[in-house]
Amino acid sequence: MSRSVLVPSLLCALPLCAVLAGCAEAPFLDSTPQQRRAGEMWVCHDGAARPEEIAAVAREACAEYRLGAQLIGIERYQCRVTTPHRTLFYCE
Repeated sequence: MSRSVLVPSLLCALPLCAVLAGCAEAPFLDSTPQQRRAGEMWVCHDGAARPEEIAAVAREACAEYRLGAQLIGIERYQCRVTTPHRTLFYCE
């Protein structure tokens, strides 16, 4: 690829990167009503989310059942593009 083609391509990609970087979302609950009733709370988040933020979403969801949230594990790249990771908590 010649340099004359590569430079415009990179310049076109920069705004896209800036837009995607600005689309980061706060962690959010991604459990179905059935999963919630079973005490299974999935929280979607990006790699920059602090563990305290992620756990707070699960604690709030479990508090509806007067239970605490227990961390089970993380699945990488299983949620949205802007929040690719999912962490599983069980309400206990």
